[in-house]
Amino acid sequence: MERFTADLLFIIIVLLIAAILGFLIGYFWKGKTKTIEKEVGNTPKNEVNRFAEERQALEKENKSLKEELFQLKTAKEAPQTQMSAAPKFIASDAKAVLGKKIIENDLKIIEGIGPKIEELLKNNKISTWGQLADANTDDVKTLLKQGGSKYSMHNPTTWAEQAKMAFEGRWEELKSYQDYLDGGKSPSKK
Repeated sequence: MERFTADLLFIIIVLLIAAILGFLIGYFWKGKTKTIEKEVGNTPKNEVNRFAEERQALEKENKSLKEELFQLKTAKEAPQTQMSAAPKFIASDAKAVLGKKIIENDLKIIEGIGPKIEELLKNNKISTWGQLADANTDDVKTLLKQGGSKYSMHNPTTWAEQAKMAFEGRWEELKSYQDYLDGGKSPSKK
């Protein structure tokens, strides 16, 4: 019986030492892990958030640069027509042909341009018939796309030609051309 008691006591002591060692190792390991987490932070989430913020900032900057490039291209091209000798605008001639009062450089007389598109163009430094006549059609399409879906559905392929006719005071030609057009588009290119 003594031997059994001694063996039992030995087993209890060994288990007790193992439990204490396990507790100490767990305590220090857990403490070390918390320290590391505090030092590093929750890195994966922080990295993802940081990259998302950087991406948004870059997309915003890209959009801004595209708009600036468009404005610079338009500004570079616009003076060409304004400097050339254009006939003096005679409102009565325009009214006689088009049948309504026309204000000089009113972009809404261009078939396909309404008040909202005129505002979009003017906000991007296309405010005269001459500037619209000189504007690159692809740049105008880009501008419309940047304006959103309600603008991007419009097709500006005939706008420069119409604006040139208005700029040069060719009202009869403009009227015939607009009668031929369908919603500002050439019927053959619909």
